[in-house]
Amino acid sequence: MDTKKLLENISNNCSSELTKYKFNKGLDISDKYRKGKVTSYQYVLDLIYHFFEKERLLKIEFESIITKELDNTSLLKNGDYRNGINEVLSEIKSQLKEKA
Repeated sequence: MDTKKLLENISNNCSSELTKYKFNKGLDISDKYRKGKVTSYQYVLDLIYHFFEKERLLKIEFESIITKELDNTSLLKNGDYRNGINEVLSEIKSQLKEKA
């Protein structure tokens, strides 16, 4: 299982458990235990959000670097070398747009 799917599964489980402990007052548990569970599930959910956001920003940064390098090829002399670089970077940029 890839990391994203694993974190999504953990997130779904934590959300379900968080709801159970946060709103089900009929459980035979102490308030401190309930608070510990709620705090822990919320922490894990926040941590997963952080990593998803980090992944999203990583893609944006990668795309920005590819775009910058594509722009920098204008400094090269016209020719096969420049055309090869442009073709590869343009393909990568297209792949990034397809996955969006």
